[in-house]
Amino acid sequence: MKVLFVSSANKIGISPNVRSQGEALKKYGVDVEYFGIKGQFVGGYPAAIFQINKFIKKFKPDVIHAHFSISGYVAFLAGAKPLVITLMGSDIMRFFWDRHILSYLHRIKPELKLIVKSDEMRKLIELQDVSIVPNGVNLSVFKPLSKIDSIHKLGWDINKTHVLFAASPTRFEKNYPLAVNAINLLNDSNIQFHHLSGVEHGEIATILNASDVVLLTSLREGSPNIVKEAMACNRPVVATKVGDVAWLFGNEPGYFLRFCFILMWDFVS
Repeated sequence: MKVLFVSSANKIGISPNVRSQGEALKKYGVDVEYFGIKGQFVGGYPAAIFQINKFIKKFKPDVIHAHFSISGYVAFLAGAKPLVITLMGSDIMRFFWDRHILSYLHRIKPELKLIVKSDEMRKLIELQDVSIVPNGVNLSVFKPLSKIDSIHKLGWDINKTHVLFAASPTRFEKNYPLAVNAINLLNDSNIQFHHLSGVEHGEIATILNASDVVLLTSLREGSPNIVKEAMACNRPVVATKVGDVAWLFGNEPGYFLRFCFILMWDFVS
């Protein structure tokens, strides 16, 4: 079976979360190729329509799987079929027009398959024929490691308490100012605050295992992989009530779900 993954390839190339799904399929004998859309707006996505069409004719995939709504639109216009579009959360949860466009495409092409990451997203799109398939986690990579060894490997101070902001501060939806305010409220010089900006994906397991607590302050999420990865590493997590985080936490000890204004207070008090 041959599958073509279509997604943005700006900044860091194909997203590690997207690529990890494709690489997992390869282990089961699926022939996976990636088409990365480069460039923004007129210079990127419209031009990619013809490039994808050409790539499809050459590769002859059995399924085209587009990640994020805008990549799905490009693949749709390129004549991709059968087409699966995975919505990641930052698309339909941020832009209301995405929901309307996808509903329209689904009506005119009922064979179009849509995947969302959580029940919250399914309710937003208001379509019955939608599959909920959260991304998985590679448990051979994300697993408990020695905290002391991880701290030494990163060069962190072994005598400090390490709090990890589980995203890049530049991403608006990750709500970095809330995390900073929470840390400032603690007024504890023993805390060292870290974030994931400019970090290679292969380093994340080490960083998680070196952290005393992982902090997710997002305004919106689908099914945040970093929470699953932290849980797989057996690290405490404090998070805002977004996406499927409440479901992921369940009643497990060490995982704290809070509204923005009381974030982290109970964890340190």
